[in-house]
Amino acid sequence: MFGALDTFTENCPAAKVRGADAACVRESECWGGLVIIVGDTKARRLGCEERHSWETFAVAPIPSDADTYVQQDLAKHPTVKRVCSRAILLASRVGTARRFGSARWQADVMPPSQAQFEQGVRFYRCIGSLTGQEPRGSSFH
Repeated sequence: MFGALDTFTENCPAAKVRGADAACVRESECWGGLVIIVGDTKARRLGCEERHSWETFAVAPIPSDADTYVQQDLAKHPTVKRVCSRAILLASRVGTARRFGSARWQADVMPPSQAQFEQGVRFYRCIGSLTGQEPRGSSFH
């Protein structure tokens, strides 16, 4: 369902969203800047020990009634909005990430790129960012 990603659902806040089939990733995924051009989303994968802007906190299949790679359209879908909500992000934090207040966290949706979508990738990532910070290490593992 999620390609080569190793995922889990036990103690995963996103997995509790009814009808979403969401999961958490076992291995932290950290990302450089997010670039969205005409709905096509790209981000550079970084090691989480490096300074990074975003980190994956959940993954889920693209809903069948929202079969698109266009970030702005996917982000509006009710199920996607619930999975990639700030509430799920906040519940997913671990360790020192819990020290930062809720208002400093931002959640967003990272669908597959257009090229990945055309190759059959049909899942999206929920990503989180700490405003004003480029942390090292993982906030969700």
